Amino acid sequence: MHFTFFFFRSGKTNHYASRFLGFSLYVSNTTNKSDGILCFQDNIFTLSTIPAVFNTTCPVQGQYVIYYNERSPNKTYPDEYSTYAYNEICEVEVFGEKIIIQIYLKN
Repeated sequence: MHFTFFFFRSGKTNHYASRFLGFSLYVSNTTNKSDGILCFQDNIFTLSTIPAVFNTTCPVQGQYVIYYNERSPNKTYPDEYSTYAYNEICEVEVFGEKIIIQIYLKN
């Protein structure tokens, strides 16, 4: 995967942002995030800084891009986080590099 763009639900006043603060992205060859590689963990965005369109680079190979967000009852979250995590993504775009196959011939 080379570039990933996530288009979050937004509005004139983005009261939806608290729902997806703290999200993470994994790249995996299975649908299980535990088998994947963590590419991004949000611990930097706030209600005023999270973009409507998020993009990141993750130079790893895999079949699946997994968006994950949670609100565990036994964990404390920043005040700006919503009580429940919602995955309100409007669009996801994933771009990879061209696959090049090299064939070596032996004389």
